[in-house]
Amino acid sequence: MRVDELLSDIGLKRLMDIHTGDEQKNQETAFRNWSSKIYSASCQMHGISIRRSSSGQSLLSDFQQNKDSYHLVPSGTSPADVHEGLKNMHSKSVATCEAMSVESLITVGAKWESIMETGVTCDTVLVKLKHTGLEYEPGDHLAVYPSNITANVNTVCNSCIFDSGADKNTVVSVKSKANEKRSSMGRQRIPCCSVISALTNYLDIEATPRQSDLENILAMCQCSDEERKQLLLLSMKEREYQLWAESKPSWVDFLQAFPSLRIPAWYFLTELALLQPRYYSISSSPLVCPDEVHLTVTVLQYSVGKAGAERQKFGLCSNYLKNLTEGQAVQTFVRRVESFHMPSPSQDIIMIGAGSGLAPFRSFWQHKQYVAANPGSDPESLKFSQGGGMVYLFQGFRTRSQTLHRNELNDAVADRTIEARFTSFSREKHIAKTYVQDKLTEHSELIYKLLMNKKAHLYICGDIKMATGVSEALKSLLTTHRERRAEPSAIEKVASHGSLSGIDSGISDTSSVDGADILDHIREEGRYHEDIYSILV
Repeated sequence: MRVDELLSDIGLKRLMDIHTGDEQKNQETAFRNWSSKIYSASCQMHGISIRRSSSGQSLLSDFQQNKDSYHLVPSGTSPADVHEGLKNMHSKSVATCEAMSVESLITVGAKWESIMETGVTCDTVLVKLKHTGLEYEPGDHLAVYPSNITANVNTVCNSCIFDSGADKNTVVSVKSKANEKRSSMGRQRIPCCSVISALTNYLDIEATPRQSDLENILAMCQCSDEERKQLLLLSMKEREYQLWAESKPSWVDFLQAFPSLRIPAWYFLTELALLQPRYYSISSSPLVCPDEVHLTVTVLQYSVGKAGAERQKFGLCSNYLKNLTEGQAVQTFVRRVESFHMPSPSQDIIMIGAGSGLAPFRSFWQHKQYVAANPGSDPESLKFSQGGGMVYLFQGFRTRSQTLHRNELNDAVADRTIEARFTSFSREKHIAKTYVQDKLTEHSELIYKLLMNKKAHLYICGDIKMATGVSEALKSLLTTHRERRAEPSAIEKVASHGSLSGIDSGISDTSSVDGADILDHIREEGRYHEDIYSILV
C-alpha cells in the first residue's frame, strides 16, 4: 500500500484497483487471475491486440505449450557428492558437521501433559554437532539442510513414470527434446544425481502442490477415471482447492490420496520447489565448545484433518535433527547476525525469550561465564566479558516441567552471570496464567531504569506473537512511567525532538512523547535487538 501511495504522489495512475492475496488461501490463483486481467488492461491501454491461441485461449502457459518437451536420459557421469551439490546449488560455503548427541530437554511427564491438554506432541532437544572450521559468535544462526524421510521419498518414486533406460537409481539429467545437448535445468538447478537422491536431498516433497501443478499434471498423468475427475475438480475450482489445501497436504499426502496417479519423473525434477535450509539460533559459545556447535530445537508433531480422518504432520528439519544418530553427517553453514551480537561489556543486557527462544541466550551466558573464569584468556573475547554490565533474563514456558536448561540456568544465577531471572508459566496448574510480557509489566520500574537510565540493550527471541506482545508491553510501561515523572529524561527529550539539538536549544516540551516514541528511539540507538521467527505448520 505504501508503494502505491508513493507512486500516486509522483503522478502515476493505476491501471486497475489494487488486488491482494493470502498465502494461506491459494495466493497463486489470486495472482494468476490478477495477471490475466492486468494483461488485458495493459494491452487495451497501449492499443495492442491480445494474443490468443487457435482455441481462443489467451495467456497459455509455456508449460502447457511444451508439456511433452522434456525427458530423462542417463547422464553418463558420476553423481555429485551431496556436500558439493548443496554448495553449488545454493552458492554457500557449506560445511559438513558430525552429529555427537541429541538430548531431550523435556521430561516424559511433560510430554504427556502436552498431549492430554492440546493433542500436540511437543519436545525440545539439545543437538550437539562437531565441526571443523566453523566460525561463529553468540547470536549467529546455523543453517541446516535436512533430508526427506526415506518412506516418503519412496512414495514419490513409486508414482513416477520413467523413460526407457532409467529408474529411480539411475544417474540422470533432464533434457529438452528440442535440443538434446541443453539441460532444461539451466544453471545447475539440482546437481547430476539419481532421482531418489534428488528427492531425498534437493527437492521439497513436503510442500503443498499448487493448483497450477494439479492443472499441469492432468495433461500428462496416468490415473483412474474416478481420480481424474477428482483431480479435474481440484485443478479447476478455486473453492474446492482451497478447502483441500487448508490442511496443508504435502506431495506425499497428495500421492497417497490418488494411489493410481502416475507422473513423469522429469516433472518432479523440474517443477518441485528446492529444499531450503532451516535456520536455528546457535545456543553454544565457541569459547566453551571450540569444536562444537549446539542447537536448542523445538520438535513439533500434530494432527490435521477432520475427526476420524486425521493425519500426522511434522516439522521436517526439527524431526530430522531429533532423529540424528551419532556420527551422521549434517550439512550446514553459519549465517552471521551482527544485529543480535552482544554489546560492550560495560552495558547491561535484558534477555527476553519464550520456549526455545532461550537458545541464543544460552550462548550469551556461556560466553560470559567462560571469560569471567578465564580473564584475559582470549583478547578477542574480552568484549564479551562481564565488565560492569549486568544480565537480566525474562523467560516463559508452558509449565515448570518444560523449563529448558534448568541446571545451567541455576548455575548462571548462582554465580551471578545472570543478575536476576523472572519466569512466567502459561499452563501451570493452580497458578494464574502469565506470559513474559506480564513479567515485564510486573517489573516495569526495573525495566524503565535499565532502558532509560543505564541504557541497557534489549534482546528478544521467539515467535512473532510473543515479540508483538513484548513490544506492546514495553510501549505501555514506558508511557506509564513517562507520565509519572515530573521532569523528562534526556532520552525522552531526544525522542520528542529527534536529536540532541532540540535539547541544546532549550526546548523542553515533551508532553507529546509516549512509549512508542521512546521505543523507536531505543531502536535508532541500536539497543533493541530481535531474533524473530514465524511458526510454520
